[in-house]
Amino acid sequence: MPQKHQTYNGVVFTRDESTGYYLSTTPTKNGKRQRMHVYVWEQAHGPVPEGCEIHHVNGDRSDNRIENLQALVAYDHKRLHGLAHKDDLLEVHDLGIEAAKAWHGSEDGHKWHLLQYEKTKDRMHAPVLKKCEHCGSEFYDRSGHGRFCNNKCKAAHRRASGVDNIERVCVVCGSLFMSNKYNGSKACTHCRMVRFE
Repeated sequence: MPQKHQTYNGVVFTRDESTGYYLSTTPTKNGKRQRMHVYVWEQAHGPVPEGCEIHHVNGDRSDNRIENLQALVAYDHKRLHGLAHKDDLLEVHDLGIEAAKAWHGSEDGHKWHLLQYEKTKDRMHAPVLKKCEHCGSEFYDRSGHGRFCNNKCKAAHRRASGVDNIERVCVVCGSLFMSNKYNGSKACTHCRMVRFE
């Protein structure tokens, strides 16, 4: 078990149980308290370079010997710790997902969702008067994202936009023609018309 207190150059540092870092019990720089590893490094090398953080080389936050401290660019320091704890983070992430699933399926979860629904249902289901983007007629939309007055207009608008059109080769004359990819047409308009004359 790490010591509760450590002393360096007459300054007493107390261990923060939540982080494992040691924090000075009195102000050490510009009227503020410092973490021990930063204080020790600065006593040996001067102020921490801008954009850098002090890293415990062996990963032990209670080992604040100068030979165990290294200045690293903040991004590299965070990346190093991220990689070191990657497996732990993945495990916590997976446990969190499972716990969330269990909670959402629980009685408390159902009650919470019902409460959220009750708070927002008037806003969610209030009808909004809109104009159909295809035929121009007015309609009431309850979904909040409706663009058409009915499914016929929605389909007609999609066909008119040509978004589903593809180029095909006519099986009769061999010419290229555009056709809706869902209609299965194998012949161009001209060949289809000739066939039925």
